[in-house]
Amino acid sequence: MNFTKLLLALVSLALLFGCTQNTPGFSFNQPFQVKEGVTYQVSDLSIRVISFSDSRCPIGVQCIWQGELGVNLQVNDNNVHLGEINKSASIDMKQNVVSLTLVSIDTNQAEIIVTSTPWDQVVCKTDIKTCSDGSLITRDPPLCNFALCPDEK
Repeated sequence: MNFTKLLLALVSLALLFGCTQNTPGFSFNQPFQVKEGVTYQVSDLSIRVISFSDSRCPIGVQCIWQGELGVNLQVNDNNVHLGEINKSASIDMKQNVVSLTLVSIDTNQAEIIVTSTPWDQVVCKTDIKTCSDGSLITRDPPLCNFALCPDEK
């Protein structure tokens, strides 16, 4: 009887702890390694590595384009899907702009850095775009994309 209770308790504990899944975390402004199929989380922000893509020219083949090696990341904030990125990108999130920078990449793992900057501290490059009508436009915070030209509105 005691053996049965002990066995039942051990099986219950094994099921309880064996079925929990630890989600690896990361720190802002610190590089960390990511692997395919793994979700990394800090607070409400999660980054899932969907896949790695390799379109590089095979050895011994002459190509007109060298190709590239990339990582496809899915970014969610508080369970809201914010999009997928293949390279470095910035994503507009509530009161912050989160930037993901690809530091290095191999065929099955990558190293990225995630930074978070409050909107009011975002500083954009000061370059200027010339529109087809001759007008000049600058970049708009928080994502620092160029504003639309008058003929694009």
